[in-house]
Amino acid sequence: MDESSGNGRNGKKKEFRLDLNLDNEEFGQFAEVSAEGETVPKQPDSPPQPADIAGAADGPQPETEAAQITAQLFEPAAQAAAVPAAKKSKAEKPKGRRGCATVMIYVAAVVVASILIAAMVLSSVNDMLGLYKADKQIDIQIPASATAQQITNILKDSGVIQNPFSFRLYLSFSKASGFKSGDYALNSDMTYSEIVKTLKGDYISPTVVKVTIPEGYTMRQIAALLEKKKVCSASSFLSACENDTFKSTYVAAIPQSSKRFYKLEGYLFPDTYNFYVNSSPQTVVQKMLSNFSDKFTTAMAAKAKKMNMTVDQTLILASVIQTEAGSTGNMGTISSVFHNRLEKCKGSLQFLQSDATILYITRTIEKTLQKTDLAVNSPYNTYKNAGLPPGAICNPGLSAINAALNPDQTNYFFFVSDVNGKYYYSATLAQHEKAVIKARKVGNVSGTDVTGVTGD
Repeated sequence: MDESSGNGRNGKKKEFRLDLNLDNEEFGQFAEVSAEGETVPKQPDSPPQPADIAGAADGPQPETEAAQITAQLFEPAAQAAAVPAAKKSKAEKPKGRRGCATVMIYVAAVVVASILIAAMVLSSVNDMLGLYKADKQIDIQIPASATAQQITNILKDSGVIQNPFSFRLYLSFSKASGFKSGDYALNSDMTYSEIVKTLKGDYISPTVVKVTIPEGYTMRQIAALLEKKKVCSASSFLSACENDTFKSTYVAAIPQSSKRFYKLEGYLFPDTYNFYVNSSPQTVVQKMLSNFSDKFTTAMAAKAKKMNMTVDQTLILASVIQTEAGSTGNMGTISSVFHNRLEKCKGSLQFLQSDATILYITRTIEKTLQKTDLAVNSPYNTYKNAGLPPGAICNPGLSAINAALNPDQTNYFFFVSDVNGKYYYSATLAQHEKAVIKARKVGNVSGTDVTGVTGD
């Protein structure tokens, strides 16, 4: 064996050892140890790189034992060096999630802004056209030499307009000017055009008519009255009731049913209204529905729910009570008869057997249908169909609605009235039959289950 193997060029014997420096970023360094025990740092010509080591299998193999050891020791070091890079990659992931969150926040902000802008535009349009605003006369005074801004403030403070910014824009685009000072009687549902023309002295206010709709009127009766008062035609009113969309939470909750004759029957609140001659039927209907929403309180809706009735069922029952009762004094007792039948009865008594529902068929439904369509009448016939009819049979007033929600506590299941308006109440069929015979001696009768009773 050659003596030079394992010796350096100077003939001195050398050995290698691994100097582990845990404080260093590297795992260790090689050092040459002289024969005298001195440690001489090993300085490789160029530090091996992980990529170089990884590809060593394809390139030249180490020619010395030291090179082989170096390759073996640097391989785990290269693997360890890859760990921080992997950790760095993982650490960057939250950055991506933050970027995604930023995009989502941006999109949400754009959506919210779009909704707000759309709401502002809709509010401005409604204010400009006088839609969904109360019908209220408002007296204002325009001082001499008032500026457009001052006039706008007066209109806003008095309640004539709701959006001063949109009104100023309207004045700017329409180039309106020539306003005259003085006292004016305006209405809160006037359009911007009508307001401007009035303040310039160019607007002739339409004729206002007072219309009183009695409690218990049907939709057809209301339509005929409006036409008589020249508010709108009866046909356009009925068409609007059936085909147009209106702003009303209660109307939106009406069940969709092909058995229902008139959708809004029961919701056109009977009251005294001021209408313009030649009004749009949509405006007239909306005013009635808004009045109903004001009168039918949340407390009433809560009471109906407590009694396991919907608002619609409450109005249907109230319409039957309204038609059957001759006066408000009878409504509570009549209500108790219907409630007793709806809640406690089986057999024939589960039918309301109300003559008022039959009259609605003959006086309202049959007059508008061909004879071949009379099968539609059957759902409203409470002698043949148990429970409430599919829709109201008139538009009840507050008294009838309150009676439907607050019936008297009785054990009555029958009632009959004579031609003079006297009512007879009975707990049994035998008592009722005697009461019907007695009432017939006075004149025509109406009530529950009177059609099959005959007497002397």
